[in-house]
Amino acid sequence: MIHGKLEIGDKLNIIELLGQVYDDLRAALTEFVTNARDAKATHILIYLPTKKQNYIKISDNGFGMNDAELQRVAENIGKSIKKYDPDTVGEKGIGILGYQAIAEKCEIVSRAENSDKTFTLTIKKGTLDYNISEEIERKRDIPGTDVYLFGLSKDTSYLFTLNKLNDYFKVKLRMELLEEKYNLEIIDDKNKMIVSPEHYKGEQFYITLKPTKFGNIKFNLYINPSPTFKSGKISVCIKNRKVIDDITTLDEFSCEPWNLGKINGEIDCDFLKTTTTRSGVIRKHKSFPVWLNTVKSIEKILADEVKRLCEAHQKVIDQKMYDTLRKAFNKALAELPDFVKLSMPIASSEGDKEFPGEPKQGSARDIVSSSRPKEPIIRPQKDDEITKTRGKLSRGFNWEQLAFEEEERHRMSRYRESLGKIEVNILHPEYIKEVNASQERKLAYFRKLTAKEVTKINLSGVKDPDILLEKMIELDIHVKRYM
Repeated sequence: MIHGKLEIGDKLNIIELLGQVYDDLRAALTEFVTNARDAKATHILIYLPTKKQNYIKISDNGFGMNDAELQRVAENIGKSIKKYDPDTVGEKGIGILGYQAIAEKCEIVSRAENSDKTFTLTIKKGTLDYNISEEIERKRDIPGTDVYLFGLSKDTSYLFTLNKLNDYFKVKLRMELLEEKYNLEIIDDKNKMIVSPEHYKGEQFYITLKPTKFGNIKFNLYINPSPTFKSGKISVCIKNRKVIDDITTLDEFSCEPWNLGKINGEIDCDFLKTTTTRSGVIRKHKSFPVWLNTVKSIEKILADEVKRLCEAHQKVIDQKMYDTLRKAFNKALAELPDFVKLSMPIASSEGDKEFPGEPKQGSARDIVSSSRPKEPIIRPQKDDEITKTRGKLSRGFNWEQLAFEEEERHRMSRYRESLGKIEVNILHPEYIKEVNASQERKLAYFRKLTAKEVTKINLSGVKDPDILLEKMIELDIHVKRYM
């Protein structure tokens, strides 16, 4: 039996591979921002290349490093000095190698606290050698660090612009920026921009923290119930640093409510272990099953809250749609002499007085639920009242969306005269297609169904289908003009 230790045959090759682990080249700059943050910097500046200076400079006012500390950085790659510091993000000691993805040479110019000397560490792609020397020309006036990246690759020109870096950092470093422990500023030859964290729209989910034996899991989730919003993502963070852009990439979360696109936000903890690329988590670590079970424990509650908010929001939208339909049909009916007799509930003899128990127009109560509502007081229409009611849908006229009985499933809609209400079948294939398409198409669908039912009401004695169809189309055309 032979025992031994594994040896790295080509250290230079490994060093170069470790510098090429990023899915997005902008992540290489994030490593230097993180280092500045861990050095307690309050102001971090990123200077982009100009016509006169073809290099990137990352400058901070952190505690800086002396020559001994720079040497320790160069000679301890993979042995992070920050690994056991709970207040730091970096823990692998390979972030410094990220420059290789975008540049040929990296110079770290730094001045430590309690020192008036500035030193420079120079490392180059393709060699294991490094140099440390005292810096005179670029001597710093205050403690902190300047990182210079020379020999930029062509791939950086389209990604390393002020706007594209701002868009990246405001999402990638959102939780850090929200803490307001440092300002991040990007500067080019014409403009400068302070990066502000992305802000989510919607209602915040009320569960914000869950304890585990490894530490707390923080939930910062926002539910956006708007039907047009379907691009929400939940990211996974470690120490406020995003490591997974979309939680649904984990198989356990490729289900509702996570994949509905209705939720934005982050799930953050300090105890998960990230992969070398900082774009994933190590599933085999003992902390992952605990994290997974704890996050999954809120799944049903979160799903119920998404459903509740979406239904409430849709009721408000539907009420606006009903109001729009009433106004448009009232104007159209006033122009059409054939649509006189409205076989539907009308206001009492006091004119437009509301029915007892009838909700006010525009309130959320106008929306009829699937349960049978309290019927309004109705009396037959007298002949001398025809002129007064012509061209007007009464305030009691409404719509209800519900599932039709089995024997009625083929119908798109029907009119309930006793309630002055058009019922719309939510199980009909056309309803499903139009409602899921857009609110605009849903409105058009309801307009056509309402035109059909109102035509049947007014021309119930007409037997010729051609006349009925023409009158329905005529009414629909008039209504459409007012929508």
